[in-house]
Amino acid sequence: MGSNSGTALKGLRLLRLGRLLRLVKVIQVESVLSQYACSETVVLLVGLVKLIVVLLAMAHVFACLWYRIGIGSLDDAASSSGWVAHHGLTDASLQERYAWSLHWSLAQFTGEVIFEPRNLTERNFAIFVMVVTFLASSLFVSGITTSMTRLMIVAGSHSSQLQALRRYLAGMRISSSLTTRLQRNVQHVLGTEKRTAPQILSLISEPLRVELYYELHSPALLFHPFFKGYDQFNPAGVRRVCHVAVTTVLLSRGDIVFSDYEAPACPRMYFVHGSGGLRYKQQSGNTEFLEHGDWVCEPVLWTSWIHCGTLTALHECELLALDARAFRDVANLFPTRHACKYATAFVEQLNRVDRASLSDLWRPSFGEMEGIMPGLSEQESATWESLGLTGATSSEGFSKRLRALFGRSCSQ
Repeated sequence: MGSNSGTALKGLRLLRLGRLLRLVKVIQVESVLSQYACSETVVLLVGLVKLIVVLLAMAHVFACLWYRIGIGSLDDAASSSGWVAHHGLTDASLQERYAWSLHWSLAQFTGEVIFEPRNLTERNFAIFVMVVTFLASSLFVSGITTSMTRLMIVAGSHSSQLQALRRYLAGMRISSSLTTRLQRNVQHVLGTEKRTAPQILSLISEPLRVELYYELHSPALLFHPFFKGYDQFNPAGVRRVCHVAVTTVLLSRGDIVFSDYEAPACPRMYFVHGSGGLRYKQQSGNTEFLEHGDWVCEPVLWTSWIHCGTLTALHECELLALDARAFRDVANLFPTRHACKYATAFVEQLNRVDRASLSDLWRPSFGEMEGIMPGLSEQESATWESLGLTGATSSEGFSKRLRALFGRSCSQ
């Protein structure tokens, strides 16, 4: 009876190995981390960690089974036939016995012989472990080699591109000052390469891409009161604008976005995104510095325009460019009275501005746009009322409500 109880107890102990099924959760966590990782290097490192965890888990399982087989004969008369008794570990501490077992298990991955099996059961198990560890070692080494090769490719691709650029510039005898600017700009672009849309996005369905670009571009556009209201009236139109009319412009220090008296061949409105760091200067000496959340060249959306100053990047920065023609095409596809009335009021105010006061940074007096309210559809009127933009008794009150809604001051 006692022998049967002991055997049952040992069987229950073996069931504890079932806890290693939690390893599946570890692999699932690795998969999730790979999905959310923003860097190819991080993905590769996570893959290496997964390989090591799987290897140690296998070694732990084999160590436990090896020890269980080694003590299998301790209750019998031939208690000295197992490796545990042969090496005098019967009365050793649990830590010491586990260390011996784990050492033997890990040695099978390298082919090292720690001690010989003492009976047929141990020898059969050792043969089984040798076959499994041979296959596992091959897979582990190939996985490590593949991951390290990919890491070297990721690290070396940028270096090789920069080296090719240096050779080209040297061969063409480009001046050192321009060479430095070009190299700095290339390094900036390579550093932000992770933010460039990969080609695989072309395989994604059109509606999902629309949602993707809306999340990418709308935060900058919605700083502007018109687009904030347009998003309320016509969310489909704003999503379309973000998808087809907005592009990212990367600038290096000293780059000129546009110059004074320049008639843009491709008129675009710009939204400062990221760290900012641009300077707008007019011939009169008026200078403004643009930071995150600012915008410039709004008039190109509503009328013909010639730039009234020069916009220069003070350091590496990023702009979102809204193509005026593409925007007007979208506005025609998704017509709303909100856009038409805003455009009319904008141009009327712009025509009243003194020529000497014109600027690419010019913004309308939103208080005067109270006149766009009459004649809106019931749905648009209800939206304006829900936004708290109706019922203003004066232009000043209307402007205050706009400022409260959009969270930024509007020029008067």
